[in-house]
Amino acid sequence: MKRIRFILFSALAILIGSATQNPAQESTDLQSQIQKFQAGTHQFMLAGYAVTSFIKEEGNPSQFESAFMPIFLFKATDKVFFEGELEIEIEDGAQEMNLEYGQILYLFSDYLIFGAGKFLNPTNYFIERLHPAWINKMPDKPLMVHPGTRMLASQHLGFQLRGAVPIKGSKIEYSFFVGMGPVLDPATGEVTFTNYGDNNDNKSIGGRIGFIPIPKFEIGYGFEVAKVGDANTNLESVKAINNVVDFSYAKEIKGLKGGVDLKAQLVWLNIDNPNIAPLIYSNDSFGGYAQISFRPYNSPSEFFQNLEFVYRYDWSDKPNKAPSNEYIKRSGFGINYWLTSSSLFKFAYETSNIDLPNGSTTNEHRFIGQVAFGF
Repeated sequence: MKRIRFILFSALAILIGSATQNPAQESTDLQSQIQKFQAGTHQFMLAGYAVTSFIKEEGNPSQFESAFMPIFLFKATDKVFFEGELEIEIEDGAQEMNLEYGQILYLFSDYLIFGAGKFLNPTNYFIERLHPAWINKMPDKPLMVHPGTRMLASQHLGFQLRGAVPIKGSKIEYSFFVGMGPVLDPATGEVTFTNYGDNNDNKSIGGRIGFIPIPKFEIGYGFEVAKVGDANTNLESVKAINNVVDFSYAKEIKGLKGGVDLKAQLVWLNIDNPNIAPLIYSNDSFGGYAQISFRPYNSPSEFFQNLEFVYRYDWSDKPNKAPSNEYIKRSGFGINYWLTSSSLFKFAYETSNIDLPNGSTTNEHRFIGQVAFGF
């Protein structure tokens, strides 16, 4: 009621102050000024998600972790937009805040968008489409995008062009970007993908093509190429190449009274061999994941309608002669219970088989409980 009175009084004040104007101009100005006070006309939206996890890993103390990721969306005009996400988390005994992404977007046409800033890596299907906690069906990320075993970038800082084109009932998605490239560690032969200050003038170039022949089915190929050695050194010509293939398919199965969701992504990372000690080996890495989930959402029982069963297999295979040449194979079994369409409980058990550099093998086990909420 107070807001209605405020709008009315504001309109009255504008009307009195504009008494000398002609009627047509007065009406236009009045409508323009009143719209400024109306709710829902500010072109701004706040979204995001929150997550809290309990982790018990064999041989280590149990831990709680929590994070809040607000997403800010702003529409300046019908062609100019901004999107940004902050990551505020408590993990590994420390509290951190980072910019997950933040980019200015310009809509050239229905088929082409230009972006500038920090953006999610288009070649990394999992990070760009699936990583939010209420979308990811497992409580953690696959090894190929996890710190310590990462094989491709999660974000880029630079420019991108992207869009989609419909073709006779199907659709082709495309993206192309230029940004900061990864940085080579000359002692280990590994590259650091989180780079906000490049070590040379060469920039990372990459992109992705996705094909959607029918609804809920997509297959894509992505690549990224960059020189990773320090400028003005004997490693400045060393180049890293990423090749990525991703797959997504979802289908309702009436006989099972539910739906199956399949996801997979494969990553090949090749770093040039400069034949300079200690980097005198074939520096090729391979990793990926395959995941299947089933939810009986047509079950006669409301309890079973909200359940979801998940299995994920992922692996990370580093070069045999690299200092950190662990070969990790991991299986994860999960059960989710959906509270709403964007909030759920997750319970997962993971077991890892690890081939160590000294030739021995070890096994690790851990349990993760998680609650996630998207808004």
